[in-house]
Amino acid sequence: MDAVHLHLFVNHLPVMGLLFSTLVIIWSFVKKNEEILKLGLVTIVLSALFNVPTYFSGENTEERVEHLPGVSERIIEEHEEYAKIAFILTGILGVLAILGVYTKNNKALLSIIFLLLLVTDSVIAKTANLGGQIRHTEIRDNSSNSKNYGGKNNKSSKSGSKSSSNLNSKSSPKLNAKPTQSARNIGK
Repeated sequence: MDAVHLHLFVNHLPVMGLLFSTLVIIWSFVKKNEEILKLGLVTIVLSALFNVPTYFSGENTEERVEHLPGVSERIIEEHEEYAKIAFILTGILGVLAILGVYTKNNKALLSIIFLLLLVTDSVIAKTANLGGQIRHTEIRDNSSNSKNYGGKNNKSSKSGSKSSSNLNSKSSPKLNAKPTQSARNIGK
């Protein structure tokens, strides 16, 4: 497994782990249960640990994809900037969560952890979204599509999607292909 595969494999773990830990910690506050709280804190620590290979495999991944058609250098750079912030926040959060596991009823520490967790959730979500936009051009906003998709200007309708005439062009024979018999039978 090379750095690119590692990055693609582990990059979802810190994002989903922090989201899960947020929900668990909220549930622990509702239930006033210290064991559930510890589960949320341990999940933060694990997410921070998984963020290490995610962050450090990113540079090699960038080198492999930056010259592919449709890849935006601007989005890669923005993703890299957010990744650095997310890495730092997640590291701080992981250390605080370790302290939280071994500290009993420190409401000030738990408040700081929870607030930092919410901030980190938003930063890591933005980082993940930008990472997805690198190869998934369909989730880019209109300005990114028109400026960065292979150097061509993709015109969009007012709703932000390509017009049907662009989707059915002769340059995309797969889009004009008739459905197979098995495709017609799906859902019957």
